[in-house]
Amino acid sequence: MCKKAEVKPVAGQSSSISAVICTHDRTALLARALRSLIPQQLDEILVVDNAPSDQQTEDLVRRDFPSVRYVREPVPGLNFARNRALAESDRDIVAFLDDDAVAEAGWMKHLVAAFAEDPAVGLC
Repeated sequence: MCKKAEVKPVAGQSSSISAVICTHDRTALLARALRSLIPQQLDEILVVDNAPSDQQTEDLVRRDFPSVRYVREPVPGLNFARNRALAESDRDIVAFLDDDAVAEAGWMKHLVAAFAEDPAVGLC
């Protein structure tokens, strides 16, 4: 069941935004997804590495994307990874992008506009 969420930024300030990618052993795809997020106006990009079998994802993030925050979630399963992301982020808006997806230019701008248009946005 979905619930209503009230996003109320402080007057004169915009909402803070975190883009999250949960991943499991898909380093090449993750790199492509991260490259699509870097140019967008985000307060935080967070990678949740879900029960990784090696260090490749952590190495990639730390080496090629130093502005991205890396978190390891040891319990396997997308639901655990997403819950870890929600626990780690303190932003007003948390947007999830699949590790095999590419965020089009303006993706975050349009997402934020939806929240600004109706502050009682349904969340599932």
